[in-house]
Amino acid sequence: SSRVAAADQDDDEPGLGGVSYLYGHTGAVHGVSFTHDALMLLSASADGCVRLWSTDLGACIASFRGHVLPVWDVAAGPLGYHFASAGADR
Repeated sequence: SSRVAAADQDDDEPGLGGVSYLYGHTGAVHGVSFTHDALMLLSASADGCVRLWSTDLGACIASFRGHVLPVWDVAAGPLGYHFASAGADR
């Protein structure tokens, strides 16, 4: 299983704050995108799935399976209501 690592920069200390590992994809993760408010993270994977993660909960809150081949990239819309994905199939 693949994992997504999300780093949290702590403003009080130099260097890397905390790192969270998000588990759920069954293939390699090719792209990630934060929403404008950084409360959600989208991930695109070779398993043909785009997942939406809560950065507060550290958990997957939705899974989108519109692709049948690997998803290469994902981008969150400017207001956080939409996203676009690019895959090998469409």
